[in-house]
Amino acid sequence: MKRCNLRGLLAISTGVPKNLSGGYNNKCRSVCIQKFSVNKPSLQGFAGFNRSLHISPQCSHKSNVKESIICYDVSEIKVGDTKKYADLIWDDGHVSRFHSSWLRFNCHCPKCKRNITGESNVDRSSLPDDLLITDIKVLDDGSLFVQLDGETVADHTTTLPLDWLREQCYCNKCLHNMISVKEMTWADPQKVDLPTMEYNDTRGDEGRFKWFKTMVDVGFCVLKNVPTVDAKVLEVAEEISPLVYGTYEKMFDVTDTGSTANLAYTSVALPLHMDVVHLEAAPGIQLLHAMEFDDCVEGGNSILIDMFEAVRILRETAPDDFQVLTRVPATWSITDYQKQDPIHVLHRKTIINLDYDGKVVGCAWNPGTEQTLRVHEEDVDDFYRAYKKLHEITTRKELQFNFRLYRGDLLLFNNRRFLHARDAYKINGGRRRLQGTYCSMEELRNKYVILGRKLNIPVVDTIIGNGSAV
Repeated sequence: MKRCNLRGLLAISTGVPKNLSGGYNNKCRSVCIQKFSVNKPSLQGFAGFNRSLHISPQCSHKSNVKESIICYDVSEIKVGDTKKYADLIWDDGHVSRFHSSWLRFNCHCPKCKRNITGESNVDRSSLPDDLLITDIKVLDDGSLFVQLDGETVADHTTTLPLDWLREQCYCNKCLHNMISVKEMTWADPQKVDLPTMEYNDTRGDEGRFKWFKTMVDVGFCVLKNVPTVDAKVLEVAEEISPLVYGTYEKMFDVTDTGSTANLAYTSVALPLHMDVVHLEAAPGIQLLHAMEFDDCVEGGNSILIDMFEAVRILRETAPDDFQVLTRVPATWSITDYQKQDPIHVLHRKTIINLDYDGKVVGCAWNPGTEQTLRVHEEDVDDFYRAYKKLHEITTRKELQFNFRLYRGDLLLFNNRRFLHARDAYKINGGRRRLQGTYCSMEELRNKYVILGRKLNIPVVDTIIGNGSAV
C-alpha cells in the first residue's frame, strides 16, 4: 500500500472546543489515504493458472489491481470516563479506540520517534501504568495532540499523525482485516495442474516476480529446463537467500545408495513429511533438481500436500482433536554419532502452532524422525486419536499433487507448508538422481515484495507458515 503526501491535501477546520466528557463535535481535519487494493483471485484465475498451468512472465499482472484515494474526517473525539482511552469517530462511522498507554508508547514527536533501526529514545519502563488523558485535540498540521497526566519526560506532549492512526487502528474489525488479507489460498489439485515456469523466463525482474509470486501464493513451483550442471541447485537457491542449515550437507544427492540410515537414499517409498522439523525452525524452502531421471525408471513420482489445508479440514471436522494437537507436543530428533561431523539434535513442539488470534501459523510433521511420545499420561490416548485423524487426512489422494519430474526440472516448495513424499521406484537399468538444498522462505517473500515495489505492482505478503499471521 502506498500513501500520498497528506500535507497540503488536508482541509482544515479550526477552533476545536474542548469537552472531555462530551467529546469534540467539530469536523476535524481530513485524512486522505492512497490505497492499492489487490483482489486476491482464486488460483484458477491466478496468472497462468489454466489447465496447462504454464506461468508466463508476460501475463498481465495489473488486471486485479485497483488504486483509490480514500479521504476520512475525524468528526468527534470522546474520552472515556476513566480518561485512559479516547475514541476517534471518523466520518465513515468507523470508531478507533486508542489507549493512553498506546498513544504514549507510539508518540511521533521529535523526542520519541524512532528514526533509524535500533533506536529507542524513551525509557518506557519509567512510564507509569496510569497515564490519564487531560487534553486531546487535532492540530492544524494533521496530527493528534494528547496531554497526559503522569508524563515523566519534561515538557513532553504526545503527538501522532491522523493518517498513521487510521492505518494503525487496532479495533477487532481492523485486526481481522489485517490478518485475513494475508491468509493462504489453497490450490486444489483437482482443479489446477502443476505450476511450472521455464527457467529462462525467470532471468528478468518480471519473470522472477511471477516465480516468487507462485511460491508465495501457491507454495511450490517447478522450474523447467534448468541446466543440469553439477551444483546448479545451489546457484538457484542463492538467488533467493544464503543457504539454510538443515543438519545435512549443504547439497545432497538423492539417489538409491542402498542406505540403511536414511530412507531417502533408497528406492523405497518415502512417506509424507516435512524436512528437518527436529530444528527449532525448519528450512523454509527445499529445492530438488532432477539431474537424471531416465525414461526407463518406473515410479519415483513426487507427492505434495498442503499441510495447512489438512489442518483446516481437521479443525472443521474434529475440533476437539485439532485442539489436542495444538496443546500436546511431539518430539523430533536426529542423532548420528558415526558421521564425520556427529550430530545430536532434538526439538519438542506441537504439531499445530496457533498464534494470538487462534490462527494456524505453523505445522510440524515427520513420522520418520518423530520420537517416542512422552507426555502427561492423561494426554496419551487423546494425542494418538487426534494424530491418526490428521494422518488419515494427509493420505487422501484428492488433496495430493502427484507428478513425475523430468531431467532438468527443479522443484521448489515451502517446506513449512507442504508435506512431500516419493513413490517407490525401479531403476530398470536407468538412473534417478536429484540434487537438493535449502534456502529461506522469508527472504523469498521479502524479495517478492521488493520486486513488486520496483515494478509498481501492489502485492500481499501472504503468510508462509513461519509462525506468524502477519
